[in-house]
Amino acid sequence: MLRALAKWAAKLVYIFRQEFQAATADLHGGLSANLAAEKRALIEQLTKEADDIEANITKVEAEDAGKQITLKEKYESDCERHGSEKAVKFFRDQAANGRTVADKIRSL
Repeated sequence: MLRALAKWAAKLVYIFRQEFQAATADLHGGLSANLAAEKRALIEQLTKEADDIEANITKVEAEDAGKQITLKEKYESDCERHGSEKAVKFFRDQAANGRTVADKIRSL
């Protein structure tokens, strides 16, 4: 009788562990899907911001081309433009990195 009870309890514990692991795996899968969706949304936002910055750079360059500026103004403008170009590159790199992470998460 005791052996049968022990066998029944061991079976119950084993089944509980298997169900617990399955539920944990489901939770991890859902978390990965949520994180991937957040990354995709962030990628879209960063890409839009980078495009807006690039459009602003083009607009400012067009405005600057039509007027005569001093050497000091030209130097300051070049510094600002260089900083903006760095920002565009940064955002594009962030977007590319986010896409890479999202692809790796999707492949899991």
